[in-house]
Amino acid sequence: MTQIERWKTDGNQRRVERISQSTIEIVATDIPAAFEDIRASLIEWLSRKAGAKLPEAILDGRTGDFNTIGFQRVETAALTDPSYWAARQDDQDRDFPRRSWITEAALSTNERGIVLGHRLHCVTLGEAAPFSRSIPRFMRDVARRFETRLDGRKIELKAKRVTTTEDIEWLFSLLTSSARRHPVIGVAQSYRPNDTANDGYLVDADALAAAVFGTAHVCMIGREASEELTSILGELSVLNGGVRSWRHSLSLEDTRFSHPLSTAKMIDDWAQGGGAKRFEREVIDWCLRYSAGRRDADKAVPPFSEVRHISAQRERQAAKAEGRTDQELLELALNENERLAKEMEIAREEHLQMLDLAEEDVQRIHGERDDALSEQNRLLARLKHIEAALASQRTASPEKFPEDLSELKEWANDNLGDSVVLLPRALNAAKKSPFEDVEYVFQVLIGIRDGYAPMRRSGDVELKNAWDDRMRELGLTLTPSFAGAGAGEFGDEYRTMWSGRNREFDMHFKGCSSRDPRYGFRCYFFWDDEKKCVVIGAIPGHLTTRAS
Repeated sequence: MTQIERWKTDGNQRRVERISQSTIEIVATDIPAAFEDIRASLIEWLSRKAGAKLPEAILDGRTGDFNTIGFQRVETAALTDPSYWAARQDDQDRDFPRRSWITEAALSTNERGIVLGHRLHCVTLGEAAPFSRSIPRFMRDVARRFETRLDGRKIELKAKRVTTTEDIEWLFSLLTSSARRHPVIGVAQSYRPNDTANDGYLVDADALAAAVFGTAHVCMIGREASEELTSILGELSVLNGGVRSWRHSLSLEDTRFSHPLSTAKMIDDWAQGGGAKRFEREVIDWCLRYSAGRRDADKAVPPFSEVRHISAQRERQAAKAEGRTDQELLELALNENERLAKEMEIAREEHLQMLDLAEEDVQRIHGERDDALSEQNRLLARLKHIEAALASQRTASPEKFPEDLSELKEWANDNLGDSVVLLPRALNAAKKSPFEDVEYVFQVLIGIRDGYAPMRRSGDVELKNAWDDRMRELGLTLTPSFAGAGAGEFGDEYRTMWSGRNREFDMHFKGCSSRDPRYGFRCYFFWDDEKKCVVIGAIPGHLTTRAS
């Protein structure tokens, strides 16, 4: 039996689980005065929790202990260089006698202002009982009195409203910031006519922001803003009553599975019909659980045990300098050794608990991945069936094309489906183009839809041969475009943001090579291997090259 298995099967073992943790920055013009003010409010909170008057050392902001039978235990530790104050308070659970809550608070200063942090642990002897994760009330009390920041961005006890272009730029900057260490929860406004409560937001974003304060950024994204955000992020955005958690800074390798999305339908059906309230609770628990697993927080706010250890070392050095007796010095050392032994036992138990949680996370992620791949394969099979049926219909009735490229947008919406995407820049270029053979443009797009895209999706040899034949009929050749390093000379002509990534139009179909825009034909595109579609950025004219 492994150490973890023994730990799990021991019915009398002590379980230590980190419930939540956070670190926020406090903006203040007079830092020393604000430090004293916040520390005084925390000491007042400790006094209420203890249920009795605390020793003068604690009330004065110095290192001290309060461990009287019948009252809740309180410890504090203070350092003067640098300015640092920390506290730990034990709170016995009223409903479960064998469970207690340990809250740590830490206050320090840096070059930007004041840092306030918390850690909340649950200690259970024997079988665990269910609980809801939370943050201490003093974190929200401080936020009501001071301006607070997370990841260098202002946060409040209510969600950030995202409605204007400036708001979207702010959100995009936050999502892509490499300095961000906390999740961003985006709550989108619904389009559904029946979602009139709470102005169309299925989740109470303000209540969510207060509940996860200091552990995540929460944003309410209006309808128009979510559409504009989607034009930037593509499948990494959130729309129509959905909720997305952007867990880390956006990168080029991200897919839609990197940042979990819950649609309005999923929220409606959450937890066997529990709906939005149960979903909201689930988001809160996830945010706080995620915060509890972040070990980098220990760098910003060291655990109370470390601060108390440093304080004890300095106390012994001061006692030795004062010429205290060997017996007094020995008692100080023995007391510190006893304290360290208890801290090591708690750390060991917490470490085992974190291993267990990590194992559960790995299993859950593997399950989500397998489910997503199965769904993707199912949809691709269905899409292939639909495409075959549509191809059969088109064979029976010949295509009718518009006579002007200004009608390309409406025609594309009705005819190209999901296999060919014409970006707005391509539609604008076509609309302004003097290209004379209008029907040829539509014939090429139909060919890409019925020949090239199915061939790329399946890799079938017969489809490739059929597409080669169709290219010869249309007089097309397929070659790499003027992309890569040299394309940067011509700004963003060869690049676009697609699904949150910077993509190049690295291929193009070449027709007539005339430089006269009335006759020369080009179709610049890239293949999206995730969505299995052709994304066209320019048609029917040439983009700029060194030759032009």
